[in-house]
Amino acid sequence: MSKLNFNNVNFKNEAEFEESVTKLLLDNGWKNRSFGELNIDNELNNVTEYDLKLNWLRILNYNNVDKLDGKPITEKELDLLINEIESKQNVAQVNSDIIKPNQGLQLKREQKIIPLTLIHKEQLNNDGGKNYFQIARQVRINNSNNVQKRSDIFLLINGIPFIHIELKDADKNIVNAKNQLTNYNKNIYNGIFKFIHIVVAMNPLKMEYSPRNRELKFINWYDETNKNEINNWVDVVKNFLSIPMALELICDYTIPDGNELKILRSYQYYAVKKILDKIKKTDLFAAENDEPIKGGFIWHATGSGKTFTSFKTSSLIIDHNLADLVIFVADRIELVDQTYNEFVKHNKMVTNVSSTKDLQNKTRKNEHQPIIVTSIQKLDRIKEEHKDILDKKRIVLIFDEAHRSTFGQMMSKIKNTFNKKTIIFGFTGTPIFDETPNTYDIFGEKLHSYTLGDAIVQEKVLKFSCKYNIFEDLYKWAFNCNVEYNRKYCSDTLNSLNSTELKQELSELKNNVKYEATKKIEEFNEKSDNLDKLIELEKEINYIYKTDLYKNLVVESILNDWYDLEKSKDFKYKFSSILATSSIDDAIKYFRIFNNYINNLDINDKKRKFKFTALFTKSLDSDESPQKLEKLEEIFKEIYKKYEQDFGSKIINQNEEHELFKKDVSQRLKRINIDENDDSKALNLLIVVNQMLTGFDSKYIQTVYFDKFQESQNLVQSVSRTNRKYDINKEFGRAHFYKLPYHMKKNVEEAFRKYAYENLTEITVSDISVLINVIKSKYKEVEKLFKELNISWFKNIESFDTDDINKIVSLRKSYNHLCEIKRIMNSLNLLSFKWEENGKLMPFDQEVAKRIDVKIYEIGSILANIDSTNCGNPLDNDLKFYNDEVLRDIQARKKQELYDKDFFANLEWELRTCESISLVLSKYCIKYHNWIKEWYNLYRNNDKISLYDFLELKKQEDKQEILDELAIYGIGKEIVDEFINNYYIDIEEDINKNNNFEDHIWSKVKSSNGPKYKLRNPIIELIKQYKEK
Repeated sequence: MSKLNFNNVNFKNEAEFEESVTKLLLDNGWKNRSFGELNIDNELNNVTEYDLKLNWLRILNYNNVDKLDGKPITEKELDLLINEIESKQNVAQVNSDIIKPNQGLQLKREQKIIPLTLIHKEQLNNDGGKNYFQIARQVRINNSNNVQKRSDIFLLINGIPFIHIELKDADKNIVNAKNQLTNYNKNIYNGIFKFIHIVVAMNPLKMEYSPRNRELKFINWYDETNKNEINNWVDVVKNFLSIPMALELICDYTIPDGNELKILRSYQYYAVKKILDKIKKTDLFAAENDEPIKGGFIWHATGSGKTFTSFKTSSLIIDHNLADLVIFVADRIELVDQTYNEFVKHNKMVTNVSSTKDLQNKTRKNEHQPIIVTSIQKLDRIKEEHKDILDKKRIVLIFDEAHRSTFGQMMSKIKNTFNKKTIIFGFTGTPIFDETPNTYDIFGEKLHSYTLGDAIVQEKVLKFSCKYNIFEDLYKWAFNCNVEYNRKYCSDTLNSLNSTELKQELSELKNNVKYEATKKIEEFNEKSDNLDKLIELEKEINYIYKTDLYKNLVVESILNDWYDLEKSKDFKYKFSSILATSSIDDAIKYFRIFNNYINNLDINDKKRKFKFTALFTKSLDSDESPQKLEKLEEIFKEIYKKYEQDFGSKIINQNEEHELFKKDVSQRLKRINIDENDDSKALNLLIVVNQMLTGFDSKYIQTVYFDKFQESQNLVQSVSRTNRKYDINKEFGRAHFYKLPYHMKKNVEEAFRKYAYENLTEITVSDISVLINVIKSKYKEVEKLFKELNISWFKNIESFDTDDINKIVSLRKSYNHLCEIKRIMNSLNLLSFKWEENGKLMPFDQEVAKRIDVKIYEIGSILANIDSTNCGNPLDNDLKFYNDEVLRDIQARKKQELYDKDFFANLEWELRTCESISLVLSKYCIKYHNWIKEWYNLYRNNDKISLYDFLELKKQEDKQEILDELAIYGIGKEIVDEFINNYYIDIEEDINKNNNFEDHIWSKVKSSNGPKYKLRNPIIELIKQYKEK
């Protein structure tokens, strides 16, 4: 092999690039040291799957020679082991059942079970321990259709292929490599290749990788600063693919999460490594200390996966025997529960505690569950006489959200209780800089940071849309009143008005508004960049925020905002919101104003289905008057009663009523055990003072409304409740400010400048006009491509030449532009876009807008049937299905019949104008084909009933027939609905999960027609049919 040129990126061909990558891999750990008697090749060139099996068999026998009693594993036995691997549903299960336990693969021989060692996990972070590393090149594999494929590079650890690399020349986009890996993922990762954990697509200048899940999601690896992607092929091999790093990623930094294998992102990897290295390199436990050692803190943006990172940190501290006990500390009970539930999913060594006494017991005896999740309150109450026991153990305390309750007397007491051999680390999304003590004072140095700006730029969390609401009539009245009267008079007068009376007074004023007031109103409405001046004007009328009239306007604004989103035809709105208020009194007022406002709406007003509740602390100060305590108890009863009416959840227990209520609210906001598409179960708004504004995670929270003054870390935490990613229908989080809007605008700019380190334009969403300009550009391209392809918005694509590569390229380009238009239309809806107000700026009308989904589905269905790998070069770079998420969303909505009347109106229009019903129905889900044909034959040529109403009628008739059958067995509609809504939410899951069918259905079955057991399957089938309707 010729001398390697590290600066070369222009290779003659892929073969030369592959040769250079191989050479550098060998120089960075992928060759074997001299230990043992097994001689194996570092490189395996031009080999088959069978060759790799025999290679693995040799290494497997050598690594387990002490267990095999002189009888090596045979090829036949190896095939049985591979069958065991094949039986795993996915790579996550391979990881959890076989790789993580290390001896999870077992040889069954002569009534004996032999656990086999696959990887030597000792000293992984040095030179790879006593493991064998090999590179397999140009591997020939038969896919599921028995067609032979040739893959570039597999990286083998002890003969097991864990990493698959596909290479491309510098002049080729890595999209080609990603396409190849996506195709391989469908049909070649079987047998020994089911071990593949990571797939890598790279050319000399670019690299992306993905955990090998059912759907590949390629991402970038960054350096420790989070600013620079690791892309150059030399940097990739020396870092990401080097030994021991690649070995560590497979063994230590993967987490099976249900059916998905997760790999820590680069910023998470660096954070965990920093903590582990801090403990190891400095040998902190060796010294005798008077108080716990400050280990340092991790600053990772809210929403970036701190819980995931801290879980992996805790696990590896124990796995590597760096401590005897890890105690993870949160500052609120709901966060303790949330963290414990996340931790215990991945590691059975985790436990929580029910009391301080329980905590003390578990710190004394913790061999089997050395990771404890608890609250700071329980930790604070550990008695000092327990100190002698604690002093004998190596303890790591990890504080979640280290900016909060860890300060003050509580932390001082904890430090007095834990000393000598205790190290303290903190995790926070918003460290304290400006107060004493600050985060540095409490925890020591910053070990790693991943700011909100980093997380948004890398698309780990969503951008924000900030709206500053001004009630112009209210402000106009207040400025005018201020000219003649004192603030108290203005405040008292305003409190006596309702919104109608306010408009009437302003109407009567007309041109009689005082000059001084007019000038201030003009300045205020100009919304200039001089925020300080506008803030001063706000101060003059800040009494308005205490009035009921102002609160009524806020309520009206929130309901209108929700209704605008709810009635959108472009997507099904399924998200919840939080209203942050300034005090418990304000929260109570808002609860009652919402109640009165909604109860006074017309019986047919859709806003009546808006569901809300309030949540605030029930712990009352001892100096509160008995009268106030009694009033608070009354409001709690009022809140509980309404919640029970809305959701049918009788959760009240005299001793635990508030905690049960709080837990139910939390789970409802997270859609736990609730069908996300069932509007009747959704909580649309939660009114709070402070609760849920920090630490609470739900991807279903999209908006926080602020009638509250906040700044710095508290403001960032509150706004960040909205930034969790969900799907294409949640493009960004929303923050709407009512109280002191200009002051809050200044606070937002300062807070995000401090905690995001980015220009606001990088982390916030553009306004409507900017987004419409993007739509114009995309639409212009679509029109050009449609003309070239002879595609009409209002006619179906009758046929398409799938042999014409140029046409396929154009079709894909049109599809991608349509998907971008669709995404931006979703964003416009969230920014309160209205056709009657903003439609004139759009390049198309509402009729075309209604056809966008139809065209995406129509074109996407054509493209889905085209195998881009057969399209040839050089055009295949343009054939990538970039926006398949949009198509999947539309397909899912079709499958679940979540299209509303607008979709069926489109379908009805097609049916009324088509030449062939079969051609139309071939494009859509087959669930209602017979009913659609029935409507077509009866009503196509008249307007007696719409297609949507006809289908709804047929569904109800079918459901009633099923209920009539179930009633024969004593099972009524209420029993069935309760079972489906609470215990059988997912049709794919076991109907008798946790004995739910036995307890809630079978126990109620009555039989007068023969043996009861014969009814079981028919009843199950009826319930499934009812669920599917």
